[in-house]
Amino acid sequence: MSDDDGQVRAVCTGCGGDGQVADPTLAVLDGIGRSVLTMRACRWCDGEGRRPLHPPV
Repeated sequence: MSDDDGQVRAVCTGCGGDGQVADPTLAVLDGIGRSVLTMRACRWCDGEGRRPLHPPV
């Protein structure tokens, strides 16, 4: 349970609880096009790493 609101929360499956996901970006290094990984906040949990747990229906 979260101490703030008393709501049961589960680990976010989008980011694995890290709160960030890899965001590949195109970069040119020494004249060669490559992909570079940058991190961005997970959009499922807004960077928190946890989401509200919804019981199955």
